[in-house]
Amino acid sequence: MFLRALNNIEKELVLGLAIHAVNADKKIEEKEKMCLELYADELGINLSDASKLSVIDICKQLKEKSDEKQINKIVFEIAALMLVDFEYDENEKEFMNTLIDELGVSSSKLEKMIDYIREYMNVVNKINVLLEK
Repeated sequence: MFLRALNNIEKELVLGLAIHAVNADKKIEEKEKMCLELYADELGINLSDASKLSVIDICKQLKEKSDEKQINKIVFEIAALMLVDFEYDENEKEFMNTLIDELGVSSSKLEKMIDYIREYMNVVNKINVLLEK
């Protein structure tokens, strides 16, 4: 949704971060695989071109290369990826806390992002139910 505006280096870093994110809970759901493919498509790069750096190194580079607005978009997109399977377990929370600590995003902002993502997902589900009747 917000990733197209990133430059090529940021795109590779974000896709690498997304791969780390889906692996945070040690299980990759089918929805998460589909989302990774959608992210790669939105970014216009192949999954194989994603950064292979550690989460900490990716965050360091993103902090150097991205402004606050871009960082917020990245955190939002990664949070959305974490919630795509409607689960947000302790491993995923730990991952997101590391991410926001490294990128300098407040926990209150992350909480708002998660709340809005959940609201959005609920509305989409309601629309899908409505359209299926």
